[in-house]
Amino acid sequence: MTTVPASTLATLFNVTERYVRQLAQTRIIPRQVDGKSDLVGSVHGYTGHLEKRKAGAALSSERVRLLKAKADLAEQKRDQMRAELVPRDQVEQVWGLT
Repeated sequence: MTTVPASTLATLFNVTERYVRQLAQTRIIPRQVDGKSDLVGSVHGYTGHLEKRKAGAALSSERVRLLKAKADLAEQKRDQMRAELVPRDQVEQVWGLT
């Protein structure tokens, strides 16, 4: 098992050492022992974490698409209802109220 310091993981992951420590605290990567972490386990943990984040982002984009579709339907319904409305002065004229 190859162990490396947090600074090496930070460089490898392009993050700060503090973030590497947070990853270890949240058990995304193996906890550090004597200031060092298992290289392979850390890479596996971090790539798995990134994959989950990517899947979450894809789900978020699907939610946005659904909300947009619902908004489009609501606008269509509103436009249809507006087309069915008759101006008040026309109704009063037809009913002889003016």
